[in-house]
Amino acid sequence: LELEALSINLEFRRMRNFILLVVLWVGVATATTSQEKHAAHAAAASHSTTILAGGNTGLAGNALAKCDRSTVNDAQFPTTGWRRSDLCSAEDTDHGSHFVCVNMPTDFWVKTGQAKSTEDAVANWPKPGPWCICMWAYASYLQKEPDFVEDVICDATNEWVLEKYDKTVLSQCKALMSLCKKCSLTSGVCPTSC
Repeated sequence: LELEALSINLEFRRMRNFILLVVLWVGVATATTSQEKHAAHAAAASHSTTILAGGNTGLAGNALAKCDRSTVNDAQFPTTGWRRSDLCSAEDTDHGSHFVCVNMPTDFWVKTGQAKSTEDAVANWPKPGPWCICMWAYASYLQKEPDFVEDVICDATNEWVLEKYDKTVLSQCKALMSLCKKCSLTSGVCPTSC
């Protein structure tokens, strides 16, 4: 009987946490401005409880370095990462896969379609500088700007990109290959061609 009660209590807690995350994610989905989206994101991230295995490991297998925003004068967005801890960590609720640390260029938000215009990017989005970006946005932007790989900060990029990029998708294969080359990786997951 005690075991059954414990099981019911555990299931109740899981359901409560799931409902809380759904409510928080609805906040993210219904936010209309980038500031509202970032605030809703921060609220959802504060309830994330699981850092995935290897979630704080960099590309070379070392401890994940900070994607350090301290050099950027940005009062609206002083920190980056899913938990806004300046780490591009891999967590169970980060469905955007913000694993790639880059020295973000000025036109990033517009070229990736996240900002409506340059004016919108300047007013409502993080300023250029170190930022944990979505691995899919990295692959997309790299297609438009092949030199974007030079903006990658290797020791602050999460090793999860090595597992999560799909080598059968050309843009992802090229993104993975660029990271392997830039960061001098010799891992068996690094493609030699796409």
